[in-house]
Amino acid sequence: MYARVTTGQFQLGTIDELMPFFESAAHQQQGMQGFVSTQLLIDRTANTFMVVTVCATLADLGASGTVPRQLLADPSVAAALADPGDDVAAEPAPAPPGQAGSEGRAPRPG
Repeated sequence: MYARVTTGQFQLGTIDELMPFFESAAHQQQGMQGFVSTQLLIDRTANTFMVVTVCATLADLGASGTVPRQLLADPSVAAALADPGDDVAAEPAPAPPGQAGSEGRAPRPG
């Protein structure tokens, strides 16, 4: 599995205006091939957000990236963001020999 972590900052008092956009983007991603999950984390005190999107393959993760790019292109969203943020894509590190894999399964004998 592969994950994208997107972080950013929103203008003071605009997060409630942004929620329908985040919900729409999450709904769009749910129908995409290889989509596993998405989580939105908000720190209202710091006016920051983090979105974690998980997909089955790197190609699926890349395809799912079209949704946040479309979201950021919306003038209403762009105006509400103080900083559109950064994207980082990652793959879970393999488990050391003899330990459970990233999904909690024991690795297959080599």
